[in-house]
Amino acid sequence: MCNKIFMASSVLLAMLCIETSAQNAALTNAILYLEDNDAVKAKLEIDAAVKNEKTITSAKAWYYRGMIYNKLVTDNPANADKGFTDTAAVSFVKAKALDKPNGQFAQMADLRLQDQWVNATNEGVRKYQASDYAGAVKSFKLAHLANAKDTTALLYGSYAAAASKDQRQAFVFTEELKKNNYFKSHVYKTAADYYLESGDQGKAEAELKEGLVKNPNDAALLQELANFYIKTDKNELAVQALTQLEKSNPNDPLILVNIAVQYQKFNQPDQAEKYYLKVLEKEPNNYIALFNLGSLYIDKSRPKLNAYNSLNAEQYKKQGPALKTELAANYTKAIDYCKKALAQADSADDKEKLHTMIADLDGVLKSLNK
Repeated sequence: MCNKIFMASSVLLAMLCIETSAQNAALTNAILYLEDNDAVKAKLEIDAAVKNEKTITSAKAWYYRGMIYNKLVTDNPANADKGFTDTAAVSFVKAKALDKPNGQFAQMADLRLQDQWVNATNEGVRKYQASDYAGAVKSFKLAHLANAKDTTALLYGSYAAAASKDQRQAFVFTEELKKNNYFKSHVYKTAADYYLESGDQGKAEAELKEGLVKNPNDAALLQELANFYIKTDKNELAVQALTQLEKSNPNDPLILVNIAVQYQKFNQPDQAEKYYLKVLEKEPNNYIALFNLGSLYIDKSRPKLNAYNSLNAEQYKKQGPALKTELAANYTKAIDYCKKALAQADSADDKEKLHTMIADLDGVLKSLNK
């Protein structure tokens, strides 16, 4: 009886060995072909091995898949265009995930991934500097694939994607940056640009506000938020953002000009004038401030000129002289600013417009002085 049981067990063991051998045959063949420098045949075997239910969870199988696909690229660089380098990276990542943290194949896969990360990052930088932005994006995507915790490739990848006008890919990179606890202003600006391009103003505004929570009083984000409010005609909110920005940049003429323009838009000429004069203290030849001050005095005086022209003889005795003095002073200032703006004007259209404004103002002053 004992002999019979022993014999049955031996048969079972033999069957198991045959089955295991069959299951590992593709992997074994792949390794042998790789050692024999025949990466093409090795690929056929390893592709079968990582699909086989018995070896699909083998860290060894996935590691060698990465090695074989790397070899295919080394033998024929054109294979990189087929995505073989990416496949190798994915395979090494899979090997790490399947093995124990300090397992043999996890450690070897990690070394291979570090090599890929370094090479892909350097290649991405080289392509970026050569203005090959689309190529740089591909390299930085591979670098991220090889090292998901690194922020360098993601950051430069977002720059490259934005430069290549691929706002969605830039957004994808910055979302990954957030997952890696990178919360600098660039990620929120990029997200806002993406949402604006997509037509979602609400999400764009939310990103900029969230960015300011993470980066209080950040100049770049405040400027972006102000620009957003300017584009969407939310003038009072634009002024709030710009005024906050002014606190940390009190001498920036561009910020002061933008504040003045917003005040002028929602009809607060005194505040607008105050800020235009601040600009001219910093930049006496600032064209926008000079031109807009000329226009501001014209607009400011228009209703009073209409009132002046409507006075009857009795009203003129009481109100006329004071109105006339005020109007003459305002129009004199308007002419002065327009002439200074004309000296700074570049385009023919601006020069023609200013010549017309000056001639009209001269005519008004002459009629006032009659």
